[in-house]
Amino acid sequence: MANEHEVADLIGAFYAAALGDAAWPDTLSRLADVLGGGTVTLARMRGAAPRREPGCGHRPQAAPAPGGALVWTDVEATGVTTEVAVTRSCASPPWSEADIALLTYLGPHIGRALRLDRRFAAEVRDAPPAAATATRLLSQREQDCLVWVARGATSKFAARQLSLSSHTVDEHVRSAMAKLGVTKRTEAAAVAVAHGLIAI
Repeated sequence: MANEHEVADLIGAFYAAALGDAAWPDTLSRLADVLGGGTVTLARMRGAAPRREPGCGHRPQAAPAPGGALVWTDVEATGVTTEVAVTRSCASPPWSEADIALLTYLGPHIGRALRLDRRFAAEVRDAPPAAATATRLLSQREQDCLVWVARGATSKFAARQLSLSSHTVDEHVRSAMAKLGVTKRTEAAAVAVAHGLIAI
């Protein structure tokens, strides 16, 4: 069974894949390793949840059949269904309660990372062609503050690092949010990373 460090690294890998810093197939392979499965499949579709063969495809909160797939399914408000299915060979032991709990815990992170991945892809697709235009979008101080937001720092911590007041950091972040057309600090940082405006 995975330890806390492995689980945290795996969650980080999901978000790294969303940012394009890691490949989804490699990340899903790591998920299979952590769960002791053979393969992981990821399906995203609009509409109803995908159908699976009888005896396979149990949701994490259900009791999976021996040798069957362990499945986490998320249906978004937009109608997009995400399904992550981890399979083992028939000779493997049945899924344990710990396996089910782990996928239940990891599933929402996978879903959020995939939504970020889609958003970043759309942002990059719709971005102006000239990188110089994007670079001029944010001031140097706004970029500096967003770097610390992207690293998970509080305004107080970022202020100490940048020799500013926390109020000034908040003002720069709010200004960057307005310029990027987002309503959350973390979203501003994510969009800035996706556009190459900041590097973390």
